Amino acid sequence: MSFPNIPNITPDISVDRDDVINLLLASIAMEELGLAHIINAEGEKIQYALGTLPGSPSGTSLEDILRVNDNVRDTMDVVIKKELLLDNKLKKIIDLIEFSGQTGSTGEGEPNLIFDQTAAAQDIYPPTGTSVILDTSPTPITNIEGQQVKIDSTAEFILTIPEGAGPSSVLFNYNLIRDDILIAQEVVLRNFTVEGEQRFVVPLTFVDSPPGPTATYQVEVEVLVVAGVESIITETRAITAVLFPAV
Repeated sequence: MSFPNIPNITPDISVDRDDVINLLLASIAMEELGLAHIINAEGEKIQYALGTLPGSPSGTSLEDILRVNDNVRDTMDVVIKKELLLDNKLKKIIDLIEFSGQTGSTGEGEPNLIFDQTAAAQDIYPPTGTSVILDTSPTPITNIEGQQVKIDSTAEFILTIPEGAGPSSVLFNYNLIRDDILIAQEVVLRNFTVEGEQRFVVPLTFVDSPPGPTATYQVEVEVLVVAGVESIITETRAITAVLFPAV
């Protein structure tokens, strides 16, 4: 593997505290983008093995599918560990922002980035038709006219498919709520042909313009249809809110 090409720069590099914080946040965003590509590649790997990807061979044996599933699970374990490291890095940056004592874009001295993550298991199913709250922004976000809030949410879901269940599927809504109002929705449909524990991650990104002086965000899941699935829980999940100043 070759080394990356670093552009030629002069010895005089001038960055202030805000520039450093922005660069650190950008580095996290780039790493998250890389992880997103890995997760997408793993999804395509499963589609290829199942023969649902255009151009993929048909007639893959059960043994090969199980081998691919184990490989994808190992990769996702590494991705989750990397997410935890990025979580720690982001918290350190947030501490740096708060320690700076500078007045935030809200004019009240609050940081313009709010983050919350938990790995505690939470039951999602059974039953169906019930909304389950996953994450809530830790504190109301103070907003002034013309500002926008970028919300990023991710959640890892773990399904248990019993032996002999056959083809299984789950359909649910992944909702972003602002002050009890639905502002964004991801309809998630997953099909499975392998029994046992199955994992997948659902991301959602939305840029909002809150109408009031404050806004509180939460993410909820509403399971609509389940076939051949014994239970669904969520483990690692996070919500990030970044407030952009008025222009």
